[in-house]
Amino acid sequence: MNRVAIICFLLLKSLFTLGQSAPNTILWQVSKPGSQHKSYLFGTFHEVNPDFFESLPNALKKLHTAKKVYLERLSPIGDTTGHHRLHTWNQAKWNKILDSDQQKIFQEFVTKADDSIYYLVAPLVLLRSLTGMYYQNFCDTVGRVSVEQMDQRIEQLAKKNGQNTLALDTDQIDIFLKSTAHDYVLLDSGYAKTCIKFMNAMLNEDNSGCKAIVDYKAFHLDYQFDTSLSEVKLPSPLLLDRNDKWITELNKTFMNQDCFVAVGIGHLYYKEGMIVQLRNLGYKVEPISPR
Repeated sequence: MNRVAIICFLLLKSLFTLGQSAPNTILWQVSKPGSQHKSYLFGTFHEVNPDFFESLPNALKKLHTAKKVYLERLSPIGDTTGHHRLHTWNQAKWNKILDSDQQKIFQEFVTKADDSIYYLVAPLVLLRSLTGMYYQNFCDTVGRVSVEQMDQRIEQLAKKNGQNTLALDTDQIDIFLKSTAHDYVLLDSGYAKTCIKFMNAMLNEDNSGCKAIVDYKAFHLDYQFDTSLSEVKLPSPLLLDRNDKWITELNKTFMNQDCFVAVGIGHLYYKEGMIVQLRNLGYKVEPISPR
């Protein structure tokens, strides 16, 4: 093969790979030879205005024709979430992993919020809260009248339609606790550093970090199916174990019923994501238009 042919081959290969990993969608059809059933994976962005989901007619259709609807969790009934169980940290532990400048930003954020509860949770837990605050209050504000998440809207629509709605997680508080019960100072420091970035952005009313939502709503996503989480050095205690558990559960159901599965978009990324795992089990997972 001459040099020009090699270059053309590599170019075509890269374009093919990009097309597979960046198909301009957040909705995937799941089927398997030998089964007449079809299910659908929908990648949510928890903090995006839930009206966005209702602007996707094909996604709505697939939701309403499913026999079972799976979400990460169902809305709690009453005050049964037990968030106080997450209060495992204190200011001294935070100051131990923050430098003086970071400590000042943290204290300024706490003072402005007039709430010291931020010191009570581990870096991973706080990061999850801060990203929600930032995306909802600084990025996706047009037409928003509440802090309702997209997943909650999908749950409401399914229940209104009388569908069997199930949770993939039984206790998310317990999952957070297990994910933060470690002695990896570097891991905590990485989460803490990102927490400070979000705090600083909110203190300065800086919305320059909103590109993630813009890309999501435009379906400009690269799922990076050929990349491992270890290659991108992405700490993922909330992804790997849950992906494995969910796939085991869904594999029992997909062959027998039509399902609609709505999970955070991050669970569909990388070699360890749900799409690649399902393909490895013999499923055909195809991108389809949400509209």
